[in-house]
Amino acid sequence: HKDIKVNATCVRVPVLRGHSESVYIETKKPIDIEKAFDLLAHSTGVELVDDIANQIYPMAIDHIGSEKVYVGRVRKDLDNDHALSMWVVADQLMKGAAYNSVDIGLKMIEMGLL
Repeated sequence: HKDIKVNATCVRVPVLRGHSESVYIETKKPIDIEKAFDLLAHSTGVELVDDIANQIYPMAIDHIGSEKVYVGRVRKDLDNDHALSMWVVADQLMKGAAYNSVDIGLKMIEMGLL
């Protein structure tokens, strides 16, 4: 949606391959955290890796060679019921700008838009 506000911060760490970003999302309506987990867990191309109790969350080094986007550390904003933060990781060679263009094109063909 063109009106959604997303505040993303890229954190650079020395890894062989991969991008990791701290992403902040703000919506018009309050966000139900369980609904957010459900949506992420069932999104195509996304894998939810979020087990903070056991310190399991996405790290770039663990996902080299994967075409998926890994999301974890999903949490409600402490001051805003309309916001949440998450950590997002992907292999930039497998799921980067060029691959995303192909992925979007294939989805558009599937939807009959091309």
